[in-house]
Amino acid sequence: MKKLFFMVVATLLLSTASIYGTEIFINGANVTGIKDQTIENCTVKIDGEGNIHINAPDVKIVTETEKPKNAYFLAVSVDSPLTSDFTISLNGRIIGKLDAGSKETLIELGDKVKKGENIISYLSEPSQNPVNYSILTGTGVKKGDTLEFTPVSTQKGAVHNLGAAGNFKFIAE
Repeated sequence: MKKLFFMVVATLLLSTASIYGTEIFINGANVTGIKDQTIENCTVKIDGEGNIHINAPDVKIVTETEKPKNAYFLAVSVDSPLTSDFTISLNGRIIGKLDAGSKETLIELGDKVKKGENIISYLSEPSQNPVNYSILTGTGVKKGDTLEFTPVSTQKGAVHNLGAAGNFKFIAE
């Protein structure tokens, strides 16, 4: 009965938080907007502003607040211009493209790269004649109008009558 009561109270608190804009914290980490979770063996405190603080010793909150220590860039080049865009994604988000008719582009990854494993994906529509491409991912230091670029990983291939699509990993330190 006590467990059922707690579950009802927790559900009401979580739904009230989303309606009134209060924030929810689990073990000090802001998890406002969390859904479909069951938390057992915890204590719940509501502060003076209506924020909900849950202390759950059995729950570990993982945050990706660590940023890489280096600046990362991605360079895309083709041996002849494509008739369509060559789209690049990082960790599931489109971050840039090599425009149709262009032969090269440089994309600064900025805060889109995370420390540890990252996945680069690419996609291009078919090309009547094969066009070779090269994707270089690496670190860089801007000095005025120049960039000192050190490659970390390289992906090469060709866009042909089926197009080109794929992905590869690189590790950001």
